[in-house]
Amino acid sequence: VAEQSTKAVIDPERVAANFKAWMAQQQAAGKGFTEEQRWWLEKMAEHIASNLGLEAEDFGYAPFDQRGGLGKVHQLFGAKLPKVIDELNRELVA
Repeated sequence: VAEQSTKAVIDPERVAANFKAWMAQQQAAGKGFTEEQRWWLEKMAEHIASNLGLEAEDFGYAPFDQRGGLGKVHQLFGAKLPKVIDELNRELVA
């Protein structure tokens, strides 16, 4: 009997739909994002779709490192960054 892979698979389309819904919730709550923040959020969502999650260390790799990595994302989101990462990890794979 072949063993089934225990690695979960995430449907990228579902992640994209969840991301869209999350962005709409943020806007409805009055939290707007700059164009640059949107780029980062979109790349975070893509990373979550591919890797089942996002951690601070991931900002040291492409495509994040090409835009300034953890330092830059911290500059853009400040103290809210951990909350944003937690929300995206939770909401996008739901």
